[in-house]
Order: sequence, then C-alpha cells, then structure tokens
Amino acid sequence: MDVTSILVCDDHEFSRKGLIQSIKNNIESDALFYEATNGIEAVELFKKHLPNIVFLDVEMPEKNGIEVCKTLKSLNPSSIIIFITMHTEKAIYAAIKKAKANAYISKSETNIELRKCINFVTNNTTTFYSSIENIFLSDEEYIHYQHVQDGLNILTNTEKKVLKLILKGKNSSEIVDLLFITTKSLNNYRYRICKKLDLPPVNNSLKDWVYLNQTSLKIFFDI
Repeated sequence: MDVTSILVCDDHEFSRKGLIQSIKNNIESDALFYEATNGIEAVELFKKHLPNIVFLDVEMPEKNGIEVCKTLKSLNPSSIIIFITMHTEKAIYAAIKKAKANAYISKSETNIELRKCINFVTNNTTTFYSSIENIFLSDEEYIHYQHVQDGLNILTNTEKKVLKLILKGKNSSEIVDLLFITTKSLNNYRYRICKKLDLPPVNNSLKDWVYLNQTSLKIFFDI
C-alpha cells in the first residue's frame, strides 16, 4: 500500500507529537499528517481527508477510540486502523478486535515494533496484528470476552443505567431511588444484564464482575 496520508488521534499533545515523529522515522513516505484531539474531531477529519492509516488511542474525550473505530470502518472498511494505547485489559483488547481494527500496539513498545506493525498491516490488511502475545489463556476465554462485547451492545437504556450506577459504587437502595423503580424490578434488570453478559446469575456476580472490569467499563460508558 502506498501511504499518502495518516491521521493521529490522541488528546495528549506530547504523546501525539511524539507518535507522529516516531511514525515519520519509521516509514519511507512523504505522507501528510492530520491530528485529532478528540473522537468527534477524528471522525470529521477522517471524512474530510480519508487517510490511509489512522492511529487511535482508546481513551479520548467526546467519543472513545473503540466507537470511533466502528464509525471509521463503516465509512471506509479499507482504511487501516491501528490502536496504540496503554490499556492492556482483556475486555478492551477484545473490543478493539471486535471493532475490526487492524492492529494493537502497547505504548510501551519500541520504534522497532512500530515499524514492524506498519509494515505488516500495509501488506496484510485482513489480518489482525498485535504486539501482545497470548493475552487470552484459551480460545474459550477469548470467545467469552467477545460474548461480553455482544452483551454490552444489546443492553437496554435502563440496563445501561443500572450498570453505570453499580460502576459508580451505588448500592441497591440508592439505585432504586435514583431510577424510581422497585427492588423487584432492579433484581430483574440485574438478572437480564447477567444473562446478556454471560455471567452466572448468583449473588454479587454482577457487582464482582463490574469491580474487576471497572477500567474498561468506564471507557465504554465514558464515565
């Protein structure tokens, strides 16, 4: 692929400028560079310039990187999306793959890894590249996290509100009061959320899962 334009999206100027310089040092091209500081700006710049490659961070203002990736891929499936982020949570990694990104690189990686990634994705546009090996213990664990992504996508608005309030540390009585629902209704919502997220419908299973995945969920729900 002849790389003529690159969009770099990161709300931290130091990280963004540093990444641009690293990319310039690792590609043999006079590509034009565009910079976005938030998710909405990233989408608008993409529509205007249709860059060959987009570098995304996961956690960005206005719209997180995973949602941006879904939007960009719907606009132009052939554009290459590379996530470069500090987040290594399994739920986020699974979400990146499910969003049809082309690659994942940890921000702790070297320029050699960046060059390797760019060379790979520009020649293998249908194969996912990752700088992390064996993040999942088994195929079954990966499938479970993919099911979780499916479940999060089909939660109703009220179920999302319940999950957000659990994420914020609210107890049952507080959730009931805030949503103006009964305790029975809350229990029903919890049961349906557990079913959609492939969690066992036992006491505290949802609360424990939210605690274990709080970093990922805060990004997914922009909290």
